[in-house]
Amino acid sequence: MTIITYGTAVPAGLFLPGILVGCSLGRMLGLFIETNIEQSVQMATYATIGATSVLAGYSRLSFSLAVIMLETTENVNLFLPIIFALFISFNVGRIFNRSLYAASLVTKSVPFLVEEVPVFNRKLRAEAIMSRPVHSLQKKSKVKAIADALRDTNYNGFPVVENNSSGDPRLIGLVSRHTLIIMLKNLQLVPDE
Repeated sequence: MTIITYGTAVPAGLFLPGILVGCSLGRMLGLFIETNIEQSVQMATYATIGATSVLAGYSRLSFSLAVIMLETTENVNLFLPIIFALFISFNVGRIFNRSLYAASLVTKSVPFLVEEVPVFNRKLRAEAIMSRPVHSLQKKSKVKAIADALRDTNYNGFPVVENNSSGDPRLIGLVSRHTLIIMLKNLQLVPDE
């Protein structure tokens, strides 16, 4: 079922097969415990924890998955076993590979930010890659200054600065070229009073 639904644009995707596989594995463990260790075993509990473990193992979902499973079962008594199974499978899965969804993004060439800065970028500073001279705008800029910046440069973003008490500029934000163009067009629509 997973092979058929993987990559399709339907909501079943990998979530439903993961639940089914996890429930099956959990029930098998419950049957093993019932026949070999203890006679009174609730199969639904093992199936639910199995589904949580499988989903956390390949998707790396954490608290959201716990909430989904708890709301599905409506059994608050399963909270601690679900959390325990979730973190065990999350960490065991992390030892072997990345999330299946992260791998899918890579194969589809979708840009994806990793959790850590790459080794070759750790000591890189913004000044090494930024354009010079820096064309910044003051927090309270005149319309002429904005129009000049748009006319004289082809940058898509402008740093917005404010002078601190010592007179040095301090970055307070970034404004896009598109936003500035829209603002200037809206100013032309406002009648003079």
